[in-house]
Amino acid sequence: MAAVATVALVPACVADSTAPDDERAGPPATSSASPSEPVTVEPAGRGTIVMWGRNAVHAATVDDVRALDGVLAAAFTRSDTVGLVGTRATDGSAVTALEPGWQIPVEVAAVDPADHVAIMDDLDAAKEVVTGLQPGEALLSQMSSELRGIGTGGRVDLAGLADLLVVGVVPDGVVGRAEVVIHQADADAAGLEPDGSIIVRHQRDRGTPTDDLVTSIGQLFPEDAAVRVFDADADTEPRRAPLILSLPQVKERFGEFAYRPQPGQRELVPDRAFVDGNIVSADVPLLGSVLCHRLIIDDLRAALQQIVDGGFGDDIDPSRYAGCFYPRRISTDGASLSRHSWGIAIDINVDLSLPGLGPPPREEIVDIFGRHGFRWGGDFLHPDNHHFEWVGEAAATRPTPQDSPT
Repeated sequence: MAAVATVALVPACVADSTAPDDERAGPPATSSASPSEPVTVEPAGRGTIVMWGRNAVHAATVDDVRALDGVLAAAFTRSDTVGLVGTRATDGSAVTALEPGWQIPVEVAAVDPADHVAIMDDLDAAKEVVTGLQPGEALLSQMSSELRGIGTGGRVDLAGLADLLVVGVVPDGVVGRAEVVIHQADADAAGLEPDGSIIVRHQRDRGTPTDDLVTSIGQLFPEDAAVRVFDADADTEPRRAPLILSLPQVKERFGEFAYRPQPGQRELVPDRAFVDGNIVSADVPLLGSVLCHRLIIDDLRAALQQIVDGGFGDDIDPSRYAGCFYPRRISTDGASLSRHSWGIAIDINVDLSLPGLGPPPREEIVDIFGRHGFRWGGDFLHPDNHHFEWVGEAAATRPTPQDSPT
């Protein structure tokens, strides 16, 4: 099996999260302030709103979004983790050659090129490349191109969709978090889930407040739908960023590996070299010996020690600790990998009768883990009360209502 390198670039999380001013915003607003008072006027321009969920955001939703006041363009994207099984150079020689049954997890996104170009920055040089994307072709992000060692003219083989011609390399973040971008006509063959995300470009001015538009979009979904709608241009990080690291971000910090799925099982067999180089056994307070990625041990130990020092140690039952490094897929029939596969998440106080649920931890414990880089799974779209996952500094702030399920 070919060796797998570690990424050295950090990708952007959201495509086109900033936009140039738009002179078509309309006439200036009037103000009742006296001439002696300074008046602050928010500049008109284009903003970005992003929504995604689980089994809730579909292509048909785009038409409803486009009908809302202030919306300039909207693009639907289907994306998922897919197994990459091989790559070839322009001369047909193998660059990534895996043994049969092995694959590398990559984030793949399928787009309608015309729709996606409509939500891109007008000055984005990648627009022409995205516009020309056809079925049977692929674009690579800059990070993916460097990691894979191929560029334009190369070939990519995905599990279920082989011999994709690489027709361009685009900056990271041009299509969200994608490492590989394909045409929407190839989405089913690639095994992508039917739901996805929608990026909205809207008129950001005094006549169409962003918060009102976010609310209007949220009202398109049933109250019990697991959907997040957020303003990508917000100044506060909890509103701007998704709650967990993207797959490219995980690779950038913790490494990439190939794995072999087990038919009919969630468990998988990871590349031995990755395990030997990154997964370590260590003693930590409360839990005793844990098996985790070497880069989170210090943060985990510090968080647990602070829990002990704060007098909350009795809240964590060592007998109900369910592990850290546990290589598995999120579902038996998918390619999306749990972050336990990298050894960067822990499960504590597990209630086997209520997987993921059961009593939530006290707020003090959630706050302590957050200060040491661990996001609590109870804030996820589908709450997982016993799960804490390393995401870094962003975990120190809990999500705002705009990041909560609608």
